[in-house]
Amino acid sequence: MSNTQRAGMAPPLPRAWLDTIAPALRVVFGLVFIAWSWISTLIILGALLKPVLPNATIEDVPDRFLVAIGLAFLVSLAEFAASGRWPLAYWLVLLLADASFTAWQTWVWLLAIVQAQTTIAPIGYVAIALVSAIGGIIAAKFGEVLLFGSHKG
Repeated sequence: MSNTQRAGMAPPLPRAWLDTIAPALRVVFGLVFIAWSWISTLIILGALLKPVLPNATIEDVPDRFLVAIGLAFLVSLAEFAASGRWPLAYWLVLLLADASFTAWQTWVWLLAIVQAQTTIAPIGYVAIALVSAIGGIIAAKFGEVLLFGSHKG
C-alpha cells in the first residue's frame, strides 16, 4: 500500500491543479523578481546620482531616475543578450550591475524591518547581509529565467 492510498495521507492539492497554475506562477514570480531588481536599481542609483543630476527635465520626474530606469533596462537587455552566449559577461553584468543594487536595497529594507522590531546583534547584521546578498542574486538571476526560461544560446 502506498502512502497516497492511506486515509488522510493524500496530498492537499491534486497535482493537475498545480500543473495548471505553474505557468501563471512563473510569470508572477518572474515579474516580482524583475520589479524588485529594477526598483532597487532606481532607488540606489537615484540616491547616488542626486548630486550630479539634481534637475528634472520632465516635470516631477528627476533626471536621475530617468537615467536609473534606462540603466536598469540596459542591464536587463545585456543579461538577456549575454545569457548562454557569453557566460563571463553575463555573470559580470548580473553581479556588478544588477544583483549588487538589489542586495544593497534589500539590506536597507531588511535592516529597517528588523530594527523596528528589535535591537540587532552583530551576528544579526551578518545574517541580514548574507540573506540580502543571496536574495539579490536570486532576484537578479531568476526573474529572467522564470519569464523566459534558461537561454541556451
